[in-house]
Amino acid sequence: MYELIYAVLFKNKCKNSKILLLNDLSQLMIMYIQRRLYQKYTSRGC
Repeated sequence: MYELIYAVLFKNKCKNSKILLLNDLSQLMIMYIQRRLYQKYTSRGC
């Protein structure tokens, strides 16, 4: 679930859209997922 949400947010970021953090997603969770998926998405490009 969180991966799907972050994938969408990351996709929007690649399109230079502003990322709005959802209330139920804590900053720590965002950072954890970001570290975990960073290479996965950056290797594919935007």
